[in-house]
Amino acid sequence: MAGNAPSIPVVFDELVWKQEHDSASPGARTKAGAARSQYEKNGVPRGRLLSCAAEGQDGTRLPGHFKVRVPHPDGPWGFVFAVVIDEKKGPVLHFRAFGMRHPPKASNKPSVYERADRRLRQDRARQ
Repeated sequence: MAGNAPSIPVVFDELVWKQEHDSASPGARTKAGAARSQYEKNGVPRGRLLSCAAEGQDGTRLPGHFKVRVPHPDGPWGFVFAVVIDEKKGPVLHFRAFGMRHPPKASNKPSVYERADRRLRQDRARQ
C-alpha cells in the first residue's frame, strides 16, 4: 500500500473466490491473485474504490456496491465488493465477483457487473 492512505479491510469467501477465479483466463487469475493478496494484507485503498451504478445500462442493479479495476489503475478486469458494516471493524468489503469489466460482445461472456448482479439476485432468492 502506498504511504498511509486510508484503506478498507476485505473478506473473500473461498467458495465465491473459487467460482470466480476458476472461470477466468490464466492471465486474469494471476492478476486477481496478486490483487487479492495485496488487499488481504493491506485492505483496499479508498481511492481505488469506484461506485457501481445502482442501475447499469446493461440492466444490472448493484446499489451500495463498489468496483476496483485490476490491475490498478485501468486494467481490463475488476472486483466487485459489497460494503458490510462490522460492529467492531466498521466498513468491510465483501468480495462478490471478479471478471472482465467490459468483455467483447462476440464473446458472450458476462461482465463482472453481470456476475455480481446474478450472485446478488441468487442470494436474495435464498433469503
